[in-house]
This record gives sequence, structure tokens and C-alpha cells, in this order.
Amino acid sequence: MATYEFGAVGKTGCAEGDYGLLQDFSDSRTGSEASRKNGQGVTSLFKVYDEASEITATFVHDTTKPAPSIGDIISINSLAYCVTKVDIAQKVDDWEEIKLTFKRFIDGAVPTT
Repeated sequence: MATYEFGAVGKTGCAEGDYGLLQDFSDSRTGSEASRKNGQGVTSLFKVYDEASEITATFVHDTTKPAPSIGDIISINSLAYCVTKVDIAQKVDDWEEIKLTFKRFIDGAVPTT
């Protein structure tokens, strides 16, 4: 029987109290691509390299804790990630939210702790 993870907190590795109440979390894997075509214009060589993990997490912001800055290094699941984007959203009828994007290159283990 299949097992499904319910809720945003799950096994994210993002500490619930670091920036507020965790609302959602995603981990996207990407890589750079290289390809070459043969004499007939058909791709005959293809390689994916420079694999990266990009994490996006949204929190109801605990405003007693400052938002991180671009370039800050934080730890998620004991791995170092660099903060690449910080969005703070405010609405008249809702709590302030903070959406953070973190990136780590898997092949080169960059950034380091």
C-alpha cells in the first residue's frame, strides 16, 4: 500500500521556529546541459552536469526573528545552502509571510559549511 506525506512540515529539514510557522516547502533538482550534433544535425552527445538543489520555503514570519540576507549560508538536513531570494509579503487581512529560496550545488558540494 502506498504511503503519503501529509502536511508541509514533514521531513523538510527546515526548522519550524527558524523564521516562523512553516507553510510550504519544495526541493527542486536541476542541472546544466551540454549537447553536440553530428553532421546530419542530430544530437549525438548529451550530458547533464552541475546538479543543484533549490529549496523554496514559505513561513508565517515570526517578526521577532530577522529574515536572512541574500548570500547567507544556512544548514538544512546538515547540508549548507546559500540564500538566493527573500520575499516578504504583507496583506491587510493576513499575517506577514516570508518566502525563502536556498541553493546548493550537489556535484561540487558548494557552499560548504
